[in-house]
Amino acid sequence: MIIEVMSFFKKNNGKNLLKSIGILLLTIMLILSLTSCSKEQAEPPVPDSEPVITEPKPEYTGQIAEAMDYLIHEGLKPIEVINEGSDMVITWEILSYDTNVQKLNAFLNNAVSNISEQNGYGQVNLKSIILLLEDKRTVAEVFFQKDKILGGVTYPNDEISRVDKQYRSVYGETLEEIRNMNYPIWKAGQVKEPELYLIQARNAINDGFEKVTRIISFEQGKCLIVYRNDAESRVYVYDTQDNTDFYTGISLQENSFIRVRQLEENKIAMMLVDRILILDNISFGVLEEIKYPDEETVQPDDLDISPDGKTIVYSNKKGLVVCDNRFDNSKVIVESMIGDDPHGMDSEVPRYPVFSLDSTQILYRIVGYEWSIGTGVIKVDGSDNRFFESDTDGRVFTEWYDDKLIYSSSAAYSETEQPMLLNIDTGVKTSLVKDVPKDKRISYYPASEGTLFYWETELSYEETETNTLVFGIYDINKQIFEKVLEIPMIHLDSSSYDRFNNAFIFTANNYPVRSKAFILADID
Repeated sequence: MIIEVMSFFKKNNGKNLLKSIGILLLTIMLILSLTSCSKEQAEPPVPDSEPVITEPKPEYTGQIAEAMDYLIHEGLKPIEVINEGSDMVITWEILSYDTNVQKLNAFLNNAVSNISEQNGYGQVNLKSIILLLEDKRTVAEVFFQKDKILGGVTYPNDEISRVDKQYRSVYGETLEEIRNMNYPIWKAGQVKEPELYLIQARNAINDGFEKVTRIISFEQGKCLIVYRNDAESRVYVYDTQDNTDFYTGISLQENSFIRVRQLEENKIAMMLVDRILILDNISFGVLEEIKYPDEETVQPDDLDISPDGKTIVYSNKKGLVVCDNRFDNSKVIVESMIGDDPHGMDSEVPRYPVFSLDSTQILYRIVGYEWSIGTGVIKVDGSDNRFFESDTDGRVFTEWYDDKLIYSSSAAYSETEQPMLLNIDTGVKTSLVKDVPKDKRISYYPASEGTLFYWETELSYEETETNTLVFGIYDINKQIFEKVLEIPMIHLDSSSYDRFNNAFIFTANNYPVRSKAFILADID
């Protein structure tokens, strides 16, 4: 356009100069105006700052607000809700295997245990509300039963669905500390006075086995401990004299029962669900394996082998059977009485045989459908069968006290134990504890001559933090209870008194802490 303007100016030879300059100025102004318009369309004006749109924070009400208030009261700071919870209907039997509720019990107190007993282990509705805490690495879960807060638990944010074996509360307490299971580790020779110690089998723990299901002690300071994980059970030997342990190589079916008998010639018989193993009681290596007959179904609690190792006794549908140690030359010495009822309501069968220490007699029980008929003692050849009917309380005698006396810890239908001896020659019964405490739950164990070892708790169905477990010695002749040790309440499972070492070895748990092995040494 500028070129055209200059050409026009030449043609007119400078004439009308003012006119030409005016046209030129108008042209420039037009160009500037067009450029300005184009620029405005390409780049719209930018405001000083963009407006910030804020969403209102959720106003939590009801149980979510209650859960937040509860956590704040416990010294925690929740910042948001992970979920609003969901109803769960479960039984208290299942609760013992539920990770969340185990943690709940550990974090707060024994409220769940109390409620479970008050409800008779019936169904319980639980609602769970999960909140993220201020550190953004930890979550808190608060549990409700109907409209009442039961308690809460904290755990790492990335392990909500995992089993938390090394749980620690926000206050740094371990499960063992919370549940009063935090005792010193046993080491031989350290005992100056009776005290409770944890038996820690390091090899078992290193192999991934921590839960103890059974413990059986022997008089040479060794004990068999059955450990279990989620896949299997294994038998370990623990030596209380040098604090060592080792795996025997024996693996058991889940929850299978075992029975152990000390034999002569430094041998041990271990009766399993499918066979008997004869072990060396020093190395615990397998010397011999005895398979059950193919046509027989034998349970370990219905079988025993004589201390001299020559005779086996077991119970089957026919009755009480004795045979040699190869299951040959069998003979029924006490017959079963099988009635017409297909469920066995009118049948009576001999069960639970136990050899005497001299291998000459067998203690057995006659049982009905759900009751005890009485106790019998018979010689191995089937002669001299003496039978003692149960009294109205269903008392039975379950073990040998010596070769003439058999021992009963309690009547079947009684809440309190009353140890009693029965003379198999005269039939005379003798109560070992004259004045049995009625307000306590006591379990007795024959100890050294003239004494009983015992442990006791309050006879109560309501657990409180003040409940204690008492260990002690009862002098049969003086009729005196002497307390040896008192500890916070734990729940005993299997137990064994070692007369040789004067020690009480047992398994115990305090829900949700899994069962552990304990030793109470030098009781006297």
